[in-house]
Amino acid sequence: MKISKNQMDEVIRAYLKAPRTEKQSQIGTAKGEKTRMDRVALSSEAQRLADYVSLAKSLPEVRKHLVEEIARRLDSGEYNVGSYEIAEKMLARELADSLE
Repeated sequence: MKISKNQMDEVIRAYLKAPRTEKQSQIGTAKGEKTRMDRVALSSEAQRLADYVSLAKSLPEVRKHLVEEIARRLDSGEYNVGSYEIAEKMLARELADSLE
């Protein structure tokens, strides 16, 4: 599965907009006054999104084994991609990004 830059930007925006789960705030400013704990419950959708963001952050940015395999195939002359396939992938990615 490929994730476009637009998809990642959307996930990041949603994550940054998500409220924090707990926050302490002071009631008044005088010494001895009460401190209360604010609580926010995340919806299951927001929690799932947070889980996806965490998972995405844990993945390596570059899959080294794939890069090494392609480099080996390029060096040996086994890796040949036609211009039609390149253009097709470029247009498909552009179309996917524009639909978001």
